[in-house]
Amino acid sequence: MLMCKTITWALDSCESGVIPHETNSLFYAEDVIRYCKYHTPFSIKYCIEGEIPYVIGNQKISVGPGSFFIANHGTELECLPTPAGTKALIIFFTEDFLTEVANAFLPAGRSPLNTPANSAAFRLEFFEHTYRNSSPLSIQIQTLARQMISPASHRPDDFQELFFNLAQNLFSFNGHTQGQINSLHAGQTATRRELYRRLLSARDFMLDQWSEPLTLEAVARHACLSPYHFHRSFRQAFDEAPMRWFRQLKMEKARELLSKGKLTVSEAAVNCGFSDVFSFSKAFKRTYGAPPSTEFGLRCRTTLLEVSDT
Repeated sequence: MLMCKTITWALDSCESGVIPHETNSLFYAEDVIRYCKYHTPFSIKYCIEGEIPYVIGNQKISVGPGSFFIANHGTELECLPTPAGTKALIIFFTEDFLTEVANAFLPAGRSPLNTPANSAAFRLEFFEHTYRNSSPLSIQIQTLARQMISPASHRPDDFQELFFNLAQNLFSFNGHTQGQINSLHAGQTATRRELYRRLLSARDFMLDQWSEPLTLEAVARHACLSPYHFHRSFRQAFDEAPMRWFRQLKMEKARELLSKGKLTVSEAAVNCGFSDVFSFSKAFKRTYGAPPSTEFGLRCRTTLLEVSDT
């Protein structure tokens, strides 16, 4: 494995020969040229720029800019070569450290990992997936990445507290994820987890195809579910109907396009997959309270509360 630029901030002093993933640490890598296969500890793979590709089992995954992948202890990762210019921040946790945080942070009987941390049956396990939506966890990781690559980069004096807060955010994020899984109406845990994985895949599909006029049937087909089952399960997990979520996504993308001042309203309508300007303006006004062509509408796009769905 060859790295053109790396920065490591370790929680504890490392003995000679100890590599980053054997301790609690932040590992920044830029212009990574690599190929390796190993069993990872608990870790978060965050992409700043470029793409971080892995193979897990028979599945290839790609972590894109602003996304992160959560890996459990013992998961075998095949790390594939990354494109030039890729920048990534990898966070490693030891099992002992996360167990210690769980005992201090998770209320007995209310663990987002299903079992109180002080129970003999307690098992650390996170839902492995590439997450793309903004969350307190992703915001903290972004902040840490900026700190590490700044010209005056140095490890904070309160790094232990910072790392403890990072682990807390990981548990909170996973607790939210587990709550969404538990909200699904299925008898078996394995069935709920598989159904949730399909819902996340469908949501990623809508994110990738946001400019297309997708139908409920097309998205449900991508999730390998019937339209009725998909619609019902999506609402159970995310508290919103899937096509309503998709329309909101289109409006957010339209707001981004128009705020840059490079597109007309007609061009934005076409880019967002609307058949005519009238329907686009009507949808925009319904979402933000003013049509996109007015000065008030432009101001509205920068002041309205953005809702993050994780």
